[in-house]
Amino acid sequence: MLKNLLLTKQKQEKIPAWFMRQAGRYLPEYIAVKNDLEKQGKGFFDMCDNPQIAAEITLQPMRRFDIDAAIIFSDILVIPRILGWKVEMLPKQGPVLELFQSLDDVKKLSLNQDLLDKTPNAIKIVKSINSLDLIGFAGAPFTVAMYMLMGGKIDGNKDAKKMIYQQGLLEILMPILIETTKVYLELQIEAGADVIKIFESHCGLLVGNSEYMQKYHIEPVKEIVDHLKNKYPQTPIILFPRGAAEYYESIVNNINIDGIALDESVDFVGMELIKKTGKVIQGNLDNYLLCYGSEKQIFEAVHKILNLVGDYPFIFNLGHGVLQYTDTAKIELVLKILRSLS
Repeated sequence: MLKNLLLTKQKQEKIPAWFMRQAGRYLPEYIAVKNDLEKQGKGFFDMCDNPQIAAEITLQPMRRFDIDAAIIFSDILVIPRILGWKVEMLPKQGPVLELFQSLDDVKKLSLNQDLLDKTPNAIKIVKSINSLDLIGFAGAPFTVAMYMLMGGKIDGNKDAKKMIYQQGLLEILMPILIETTKVYLELQIEAGADVIKIFESHCGLLVGNSEYMQKYHIEPVKEIVDHLKNKYPQTPIILFPRGAAEYYESIVNNINIDGIALDESVDFVGMELIKKTGKVIQGNLDNYLLCYGSEKQIFEAVHKILNLVGDYPFIFNLGHGVLQYTDTAKIELVLKILRSLS
């Protein structure tokens, strides 16, 4: 359903729905797997690196909810690890990376084929079990580079400007990350991914400078998308340029994507502009509203989004990932509302 909508650009009778970060830490099933591994002294990336476990976590929300697509359980920081870069996911702190500080650090980067194959192998397992569309993904090069350059903690536009000007490190990293991302996504498609999604989680850091937006977001992502489209024209691609603000229209007009995932800030005016581009829209319920809002607030928000979209081809989702403390009943409520209206 999801793949067909993205390829045909035709609204489906039933609005397809899935949730960013639907396979993760808000689910009791996930917590059980995580706790069991922690008893063995293992952590987050041990789950990503084990295709059987990654496949199981991917399938957990499919068993629980009436959703229309799976997204492979992984992380956008898998790519630095594939390149041999040290990345840790610390409890209550999030990602911590070895700092990329000098041109000499390039010598430390080398492709680890074993790690490169982990996510594709998990995709193969999921596809052998579940027939629904499966989404493969990767972080966009700029976002991944910022994590490497900042060591995990990114503090707004001042950090982006610092890294853009500091010693040309961003210029050194970007081509390496672009080529690695191409290979990584190719392998996911070959393994059976029906749709690809590219996450530019820190696109907002480039807002306010059209030159930076073009150089560090649009051009690198366009290169990856054009490469994939040339080899796999029937594999649709969704882009999530979070926080792109007034640049959303420019992004969809310059990159050959099939769908654009919107964050929760995009309103009527933004929706209308994007509709003119002909790209499928995905979004954009506020993940904080989903987590902390009342049933009445959720009901009104879902209706508002559907009214904004109207008859335009649309995939229902969030403006960002499901938060850790989200009650699963809230997701069931959203799906109940959605199914009653389509």
